[in-house]
Amino acid sequence: MKKQGQARKRADRSKPSNDLPRNENDADTSQQVAIRAYELYLTRGCEDGHDVEDWLKAEVLIRDGTIR
Repeated sequence: MKKQGQARKRADRSKPSNDLPRNENDADTSQQVAIRAYELYLTRGCEDGHDVEDWLKAEVLIRDGTIR
């Protein structure tokens, strides 16, 4: 049993992390999304609790080309 757990841990480490930029363009896009999400937060009057909503909306706006 122990060997399976160790193998699983090694396999998990070999997977790329989804939250890390894979190249320069990804890093630029992540920065743009972060800025836009912060702008959405400010527009709402700095109301906490909507961080994920703001991030996802910013991703759509940036990636669809609505905002650059």
